[in-house]
Amino acid sequence: MARKNPQNEAKHAEREARKLRAFELRRDAFTEQQIARELGVDQSTVSRYLTEVLADMRERGVQTAEDWRAIELEKLDRRERAAMQALTDIQPAFASSGRIVEDTYLDKDKKPQTRKLRDYQTVLQAIGKLNDISARRAKLLGLDSPTRIEQSGEIKVESSYDLSKITDPDDVRKLMELLAKAETGEEAS
Repeated sequence: MARKNPQNEAKHAEREARKLRAFELRRDAFTEQQIARELGVDQSTVSRYLTEVLADMRERGVQTAEDWRAIELEKLDRRERAAMQALTDIQPAFASSGRIVEDTYLDKDKKPQTRKLRDYQTVLQAIGKLNDISARRAKLLGLDSPTRIEQSGEIKVESSYDLSKITDPDDVRKLMELLAKAETGEEAS
């Protein structure tokens, strides 16, 4: 039996650890470029690592699509929590000179009061991100998929037209043909 080279085994173990780390970072919503910087490799290497991890999952019988959907939903949940946190952590607005912007108003006793103005741009950005997350989640779960609705049964059409006003013989003939076709179930031309 041939002996395994300890150096090759170490390199293989190191590569497998990087692949696993790449997968974990991807699950944590890192982009391939961010993962590449973190691991000190090229983006194409990261892409290859992730492809290999998926192939390994398939070989082990893991339902890849369902697993990736679950991973994507986890990422969306983390992003949603971060956006919600941004909504609660509104910071004071700063002027260009670096001072906090304040507003003076009169309280209920007509006494002047000062309050720090808040930067609501952060709120609007967080709300926009929440909308994006919601749309992505709906798409991922197939909530926006078109659905086919079939109807069966009889359709009755009642008309309030005064047919006695049709005097042109050609119009009367066409109407009679349409009514005959409707009774037999033929398609009108």
